[in-house]
Amino acid sequence: MAYLDLPRLALTPEAFATQYVGSLLYWLGGSQGDPLAAGAGPRIESYFDPGFQLATVGRYGSKLLSDYQMLFYQALQRERPDQHLLLAMAFNWPEVWAQATGRRAMLLIDEFPELLALHNYPQIRDVLALFRAVLQAQSHVCYIVAGSMIGLMERGLRANWDWPRKVRCANCCKDLPARK
Repeated sequence: MAYLDLPRLALTPEAFATQYVGSLLYWLGGSQGDPLAAGAGPRIESYFDPGFQLATVGRYGSKLLSDYQMLFYQALQRERPDQHLLLAMAFNWPEVWAQATGRRAMLLIDEFPELLALHNYPQIRDVLALFRAVLQAQSHVCYIVAGSMIGLMERGLRANWDWPRKVRCANCCKDLPARK
């Protein structure tokens, strides 16, 4: 299980994507891939360094995960990074991790409405649509979203209500329509 506290992550697409991946690697990977040892190794801030991410992913011995992380790293290093691509890759990272490790993943995303701050970037425009589009292709990851702005979450999720079944919203989905 991974816990993502969105207010702690940076709000530029490049930094957000890097810290999102780093947080996932920290929580899902823990110490050399032991999810129960999360927090036993380096501090989470170490995982926000793309070079550290590459080295850590290399320890898994998975070509799939290493290749994906290298593509992410290369996209990040471009003179003008494709922000849309970086976010899509970050949102898809837990699915790649799950496929590479043969495990399922559960993500708890706290203060989910903070994601909306990424709307301010022209390459992104609708971050919820991007998030939803990536999630719809995933089969090994379950999401729980939470936040203190319940009304905003309800409106945002209703406006984009073709959400996959694997997304649950703490405290506000009890009255959302059931997906058919």
